[in-house]
Amino acid sequence: MIFMQTYTGKKVYLQNPSVDDIDIEDIAHGLAHTCRFAGQCSEYYSVAEHSVNVAVAIQNRDIEFEALMHDATEAYIHDITSPLKSILPEYKRIEIRLNEVIMQKFNLSSQYREEIKDVDLRMLATERDAVFKNRVLWGKYMDKIKPYENMSFKFYSPKKAKAKFLKVFYRLQETRNNET
Repeated sequence: MIFMQTYTGKKVYLQNPSVDDIDIEDIAHGLAHTCRFAGQCSEYYSVAEHSVNVAVAIQNRDIEFEALMHDATEAYIHDITSPLKSILPEYKRIEIRLNEVIMQKFNLSSQYREEIKDVDLRMLATERDAVFKNRVLWGKYMDKIKPYENMSFKFYSPKKAKAKFLKVFYRLQETRNNET
């Protein structure tokens, strides 16, 4: 069976992942070393920093942890554009299954998916204005989304982005544990 090796030395069987395959160190490392926008931005901007920004921007404090982890699958399989994803049904199945396993591993809920998606889209509009020197229109739908005002981006190195992601992860995990 085909697997990928992770930063911590685990084997992740992408067609049949298990909870034991998933490690927060691997997620943080993978997201920190993955640049948003396929690397086409003016400065390096990681998915890890994006995830932290989404968690910070979320208004509902009960779902900060879910917001931080919303792109966790990208640590293992990266993200591809929606048009390409639509013609790759096996990729979509792998992504869905991997997301289910990650949700199970970290006891995440899918009930807030739409609220997180709304914040994620606003963050996308905000990022577009911050990371592209030559801004172009992205279409009627995206151009109507209101960016966040006064949002600052740090453009962390992968090492710093990983540390920041893990710091927020452990803080939010501790908060969740104290509430139960």
